[in-house]
Formats: sequence, structure tokens, C-alpha cells
Amino acid sequence: MKKVKTDTASTKKQYNPIKKMIEDKIAINKALENGENIFTIKGIKFVKPL
Repeated sequence: MKKVKTDTASTKKQYNPIKKMIEDKIAINKALENGENIFTIKGIKFVKPL
């Protein structure tokens, strides 16, 4: 039997929404402490409720 190598770069990382929410909260808190506009933070999407 052949041993198959897996490339770690090609495997997809699992998305964890709880971790993303915590990271976004930290980024927003840092922006507020520095007096920056929170809408200029990269990677955070603000969603309006329906």
C-alpha cells in the first residue's frame, strides 16, 4: 500500500463563527480605545437586522 502525503496548505481550515465573533469584538474595542472609526476596520461586516 502506498503512503499518501497530505499537503496542509491545500486542506481547508474549519470556520468557527464564535472565534470570529470574539476576534471582531476585540478589534472593535481596540478601535474605540484609539478613537478610530469602527467602519474602517478590515474584515468585519456589520449586518442590519431584518
